[in-house]
Amino acid sequence: YAQLESGKRRAAAGWADARRPAVEAQLSALLEQPVKLQRPARRAFVGVVAIDGAAGSGKSPLARALARRLGVPHVGTGQAYRAAALRAIEHGLDPARAGDVARLLRILARTPIALTDDGGVVVAGVLLFAALDTLPVEESVAAWARLPEVRAALRPIIDRAVLVRAAVIEGRDVKSVLRPDALASFYVDVDEATRASMVRGRAGAH
Repeated sequence: YAQLESGKRRAAAGWADARRPAVEAQLSALLEQPVKLQRPARRAFVGVVAIDGAAGSGKSPLARALARRLGVPHVGTGQAYRAAALRAIEHGLDPARAGDVARLLRILARTPIALTDDGGVVVAGVLLFAALDTLPVEESVAAWARLPEVRAALRPIIDRAVLVRAAVIEGRDVKSVLRPDALASFYVDVDEATRASMVRGRAGAH
């Protein structure tokens, strides 16, 4: 049946399905026993695809679409840093002040955070999406993510999320550090004007 379909690719959609009853009847008569043709199961994708890119480059929609096409989870490691930045904003913390950094680390230590398989993040039992795309988070997340202490605090959360057989993983250092066994790695970039426009547009939409 798979050969039947492949040989008629230029025929109208559904041709093979329409012909299947007749082919089954012919084969049943020939073999003198009932024959049922089954469409071959789609082979499941196994492996990791890594996607990185500049803020506002459109890497998240790309990663989400690719994960959907492959039928695998979409893991966004940057969501962990966005969640940390949101917590810092909620408590009025400044990444330039050592005392505030220490306070954020204490907050993170007692806050359950888990990345989801659809590109989101659950913080203290609440699934966050739109709250992480606000302009204050966009403007502060890079400063927090640069701090080694914050990266160390979030690393176990990220490590747990990326230990999967198959996924599109979006974020920094996926191929170089987190999953060096990734089958492919892509970097998405746009010019500065487009990037700035996309960041403002996305943040302003929430």
